[in-house]
Parts: sequence; structure tokens; C-alpha cells
Amino acid sequence: WRNLDTDRVFGAPTVRNDIPAPALRSVTDDQNYGDDTNAAKLLFPSPLVALGVDEADFNDARDPEDVRDLMARIGHEYSDDVFITLYRRAFLLATGSEDVDNSESVSLRVFLDVHNDYMRCLDEGMAPSWW
Repeated sequence: WRNLDTDRVFGAPTVRNDIPAPALRSVTDDQNYGDDTNAAKLLFPSPLVALGVDEADFNDARDPEDVRDLMARIGHEYSDDVFITLYRRAFLLATGSEDVDNSESVSLRVFLDVHNDYMRCLDEGMAPSWW
């Protein structure tokens, strides 16, 4: 009467990673596909959530024009030389390759890491080691 049969599956798994999550999820779909938020994100959401920006948006690959436009919208405009250097550094960190052309793309998160390093070095009055 006990569950001693090891060859038999008893029930469905809690997290369904055996089936793909639909592209558009319905409110009535209560199936856990493994991409649900945890309690900490529900209790302490990112300030960007109120603006409709998801954390995953920072990981999307973006072309150079898109990155430059987004950075200009938040008040960081660069000369062409500075932007190319920052973008090449971000591309190198993301891919390990220095060969970048205008069709290549990096995530905004990687570019922001490079930007923050650059701004920190400027505040300290020195150039980044990779400059």
C-alpha cells in the first residue's frame, strides 16, 4: 500500500519544464513553467516595473543605434569616438571578440556595466585600464 514502485511516475511535476511556455500567457493559466517571480520580487519590485520596464528588457540584444538612443534618452550623450570605444568594450565582454560591425548587438546590461566603469574612472580622474 506504500509508494514503493520506483518505475511509476506519481503525478505531474510542480514546475513544468517538459513543455514550453506559451508566448502569451493567459491570466487563467495557473501552470508553473519555471519563470514565475519569487516572493522577494513581489514584495520589493524594481522601481522600473511601474514604468513598464521588465528586468528581461535589459538582457535583450540591441544594435549600436538603439543603445545610443536609449542612453541619450536618460541623459548620457557621447561623442562618436567615446561611444564606439564603449560599445566595442561591451561587445568584447559579451562575445570575447573585438571584431564588431554595425550589425552586431549587445545587451543594455553589458553596455551599462561598461558605462558605469567608464563613469567611475572619470570621477576618479583617470582613464579605464581598457581605454
